[in-house]
Amino acid sequence: MTEGASTEGTQSRGPEFYVRLCEGISVESGDDGAARIKIPRPDTRFRRFLSFIFRLPGYKILILDETGTEVLSLINGQRSFSDLVRHLVQAHSLDDLQARQSMGAFLNRLSREGIVEMSDSPQEVMPS
Repeated sequence: MTEGASTEGTQSRGPEFYVRLCEGISVESGDDGAARIKIPRPDTRFRRFLSFIFRLPGYKILILDETGTEVLSLINGQRSFSDLVRHLVQAHSLDDLQARQSMGAFLNRLSREGIVEMSDSPQEVMPS
């Protein structure tokens, strides 16, 4: 490292964002402890037509592995991407870059499926 270089800021790359579950997403825990996410399917004319012919469920199910289930349990709108990465680093002995890449890929997949959404500020936790 060159003189005067600092390691400050190496943990945070880019703007921070917070992650929360989208509305309408339900998560169930199976007998094996794995999370089963019910993702509602869009109600389109084509889908209604197919449902008339076939018995189509109104949702699809995504089953997560142990690590995915662990991360999903931490997503509450109050934890940031960096918080989730920090958890992966500590719990699974990954280096920061590996954890960021894995978490980024995981959250991108969940976002594309309509399971999570990102925000630039923490979300209020709704009372249960």
